[in-house]
Amino acid sequence: MKLNRLVLSIVLTSIAVFGVEMLYVDGLTHFIDVGNFLIRTSEKDLQFGAIYRDEKTIVRRVGFLRIKEADAKMNIGFTVGKSWSVLATFDVESFGLMPASYRMLFSIAPENSHAIIDAKQKVFLGNYTINFSSFDVVGPVTMGMSRVYLRMQNREIGFYSLDNALFAGFYPFSRGQTGDEGFFMGVGWKDGVSGALAMKLRVPLGSASIVLDFILALNQDSASVGIRGEWIGEKFKVDTCFIDGKFVFRVSF
Repeated sequence: MKLNRLVLSIVLTSIAVFGVEMLYVDGLTHFIDVGNFLIRTSEKDLQFGAIYRDEKTIVRRVGFLRIKEADAKMNIGFTVGKSWSVLATFDVESFGLMPASYRMLFSIAPENSHAIIDAKQKVFLGNYTINFSSFDVVGPVTMGMSRVYLRMQNREIGFYSLDNALFAGFYPFSRGQTGDEGFFMGVGWKDGVSGALAMKLRVPLGSASIVLDFILALNQDSASVGIRGEWIGEKFKVDTCFIDGKFVFRVSF
């Protein structure tokens, strides 16, 4: 009980002052970044350690111009208490004709190790546009959800994947030149031949926004539901994913 109260007080204080990485995969875990120090809190352990950071901006010269091509951030830390753990995060954002965003988190501990990978990629080739996004978790809970939007001339087709299911279809409705929002209809395989309906939309909330991606897969014997959510603010980001009873989230301040 005393440990739980101490953990709660540390987390509440740190949210307002320090950087916090909050994870729920197979239990709730917090990583608190305090300068060069790292604190890991869980239900049964309180650990202390250190963290190393590195940031880099890649700039290309074109004549007298300096064009930023990419930003990259890396954090690697370790903590020790009753047990030990290692945390590594890599954030990469590129710009130009193939803008992309990759956020990767790896948490390693004797009792529980997992990886969370959030990837987004867009490609512009003449009249063709490809918009790809995926969210994958590997560890005690393994799950994944992906979306592909492809515009060819006036045709809008794409794919959705949900764990071990894959669906191909088209977008009867989309918004924006890159199909960031839209309604999808398709057929594929999920424990047999199945149909799928999906919708992705963005809800602005002042300086923040919420992105929801929902898919429903149906066949004669079963139904599967996948929900991917993102809450993006100026100084925080929330990632959630729910697939058939499995649930994970990651909160970064």
